[in-house]
Amino acid sequence: MGELEITIGKEDVRYRMATGLCIQEEQAPAEFTPLPREQVESHFIPGAKYAKKAIGYDLNGMHYLFFPKAGLIDFSLIVRGNEMADFLGPTMLYSPRQLKGGAWLGAMALLALTGRLNRLPRLKYDGHAKRTAQ
Repeated sequence: MGELEITIGKEDVRYRMATGLCIQEEQAPAEFTPLPREQVESHFIPGAKYAKKAIGYDLNGMHYLFFPKAGLIDFSLIVRGNEMADFLGPTMLYSPRQLKGGAWLGAMALLALTGRLNRLPRLKYDGHAKRTAQ
């Protein structure tokens, strides 16, 4: 589980993920299909407030749950449908607006405080966790 970047364009969706060994890159046509409300809500605990705020789309079996009115510290996108990632925990991403507002830097600062930052595979380290002197 590492840093993930998803870029959604008019024509395609591009993914870059730091796997711990390398940067895995993929690209797919942006052929999103809207999800019915019941299917969106099935990704949440019954009665969760976020279930009503999400707008969902399917792309090749992956469910993209967007939160158009997310604040600066809430996540703007949750991606579900990757069985291993879903087992470990939801994949949650920030929007460009949130990145500019410092949400990612705040999350990284929190990881640094807990001593976990250097364990996270990052895109800037070619998909590896930060190497430290042994």
